[in-house]
Amino acid sequence: MSLNLSPEMAQTIEDEAEKYGLSNAKYLRALIREAQSSPFDPTDSDVDLVVDDSDVEDAQKGAA
Repeated sequence: MSLNLSPEMAQTIEDEAEKYGLSNAKYLRALIREAQSSPFDPTDSDVDLVVDDSDVEDAQKGAA
């Protein structure tokens, strides 16, 4: 499978993937699983994308 992306979109994906320490492919798979209309089970992923630093801190502390 391949995707045709604008250079700007490709760069944004690369930047975001790097922020999470993921490959572009793994980052995109995580986004697809987390999309509201996704037919895939988000719990099948070993990746948990967080929105801000407070989410990172909470994830590092563990479940409350």
